[in-house]
Amino acid sequence: MIVSGSATGSAVDTDTLEQAAAACSERELSTPLLVGSGVASESVVRLLSVADGAIVGTALKEGENPTNPVSVDRVERLMTAVETLRD
Repeated sequence: MIVSGSATGSAVDTDTLEQAAAACSERELSTPLLVGSGVASESVVRLLSVADGAIVGTALKEGENPTNPVSVDRVERLMTAVETLRD
């Protein structure tokens, strides 16, 4: 299941994400819960504390413009935050 914000790059409503996680748990679903938009280095730890994974695109682009190239610095910052979850 994928929970997304209102548009590409838009943050996911945390309450909606938590409701989706609760619904999956109540129904004992094995389907992964993914965040489909709005994931950034500042929000990834909080979002992945609820969701099983994330689809990240716009946040990794230079200037957060989906048509721009990927920013190595943005990727490094996101992955540094994700690594804190793996410890």
